[in-house]
Amino acid sequence: MTPPPGTTVTPKGQQRAQRFLDAALEVFTEQGFEAASVNEVVRRAGGSLATLYKLFGSKEGLFIAVIERRAMSVFEPIQDALANDLLPHDGLTRFGRRLLDFLLEPEALALYRLVLNDLHRHPELARRFLDSGPFRTLGELADYLAHQVALKRLVIDDCRLAAGEFTGMLIGDLHIQIMVGQVPTLSRAERLRRVDSAVRRFLTSA
Repeated sequence: MTPPPGTTVTPKGQQRAQRFLDAALEVFTEQGFEAASVNEVVRRAGGSLATLYKLFGSKEGLFIAVIERRAMSVFEPIQDALANDLLPHDGLTRFGRRLLDFLLEPEALALYRLVLNDLHRHPELARRFLDSGPFRTLGELADYLAHQVALKRLVIDDCRLAAGEFTGMLIGDLHIQIMVGQVPTLSRAERLRRVDSAVRRFLTSA
């Protein structure tokens, strides 16, 4: 969570913020962005409307904070891979498994449908969503690939483009199913096989 500029958040404030974010995720996915009420978020989370605005600034700021918190669970595997200098096969496998699991979580699917249904009416919010979620994920992966290129473990001309290609291999037809409102069902074994295939094909071409 990134509070508004100049805002200091205490540990107690962080706990309160997490309750707001938990409630906001429920309200946004149940009601959509347009219909979602910050008063309902406060009712479910407890606290006050003044505190919510102090922490997040606006309903838009609250929504972006929800996205940022969800996205962090995808960033962590690739940040861990960078921090521990994992080899390409291991780093990409760890990232790929987490990304696929994340995309198929019910909450993530609900958020994706919310974005498709609501954010076209809010171009600025749509841009912030992309920057906080998908684009940042690609940026983290591109940084990892660039590190591997610097160590001469991979040969890649455009790491940002390559990051998009790898995630495309992972997501593929699942993206289309989600867009039309279907919930993809992949067993654990199918997910692992999909990730292994994407990693193998990517490293063969890199």
